[in-house]
Amino acid sequence: MKSKYKNITDENSAPVKRKFKKKPHPVGNIRIIAGKWGSRKINVIDQEGLRPTTNRIKETVFNWLQPYLPESRVLDVFSGTGSLGLEALSRGADYCHFNELSAAATNMLKQNIESLDALDESKVSSQDAKSLLSMKAVEPMDIIFLDPPFDLDIYQLCFERLEENNWVKDGSLIYCESARRFDIEVPSHWDVLKEKKAGQVCSRLFEVRLKNEQ
Repeated sequence: MKSKYKNITDENSAPVKRKFKKKPHPVGNIRIIAGKWGSRKINVIDQEGLRPTTNRIKETVFNWLQPYLPESRVLDVFSGTGSLGLEALSRGADYCHFNELSAAATNMLKQNIESLDALDESKVSSQDAKSLLSMKAVEPMDIIFLDPPFDLDIYQLCFERLEENNWVKDGSLIYCESARRFDIEVPSHWDVLKEKKAGQVCSRLFEVRLKNEQ
């Protein structure tokens, strides 16, 4: 019996390429700390620039945010494989828009959302942050996570476009995670609510105050 792969260099006899994308292979997992999915694990992949927030930092951040999470609308601008946004949904947020540029990380993110049966509470987009925040939001968000790769100094641009394009309202909360070496300048009319430095990481929580509402 002749092998169907015998003339592999012949265009007409080569096997048909698969039309579906290969699923990304997880290299580890991280735990959802509390809420309806508490102790459940989500998968992560090994990819340059992908840096899931540690459980220690995440515990601090969500202690800050817990009073504001119930029924909130959340935007996770640099989602990775979904750690922050899924923790928010687990703890009572109504909706999370996840955005992640990397195709592999986006595929893993979608798998994590599906594994938690969270499709109805989620939206996933895959584009760079500048493009996403340049679009006019239909409705402002209550909580926004900005946790970009540490070598990407994009915070000021994000702050400007969040205000310009209706992503925030007066009282929206913005969590920023950055390398400790970065001196982030927030708009002067915003309030700094919390700040904590641990190792090389700096965590900050801001409250938006819109100029025209002061």
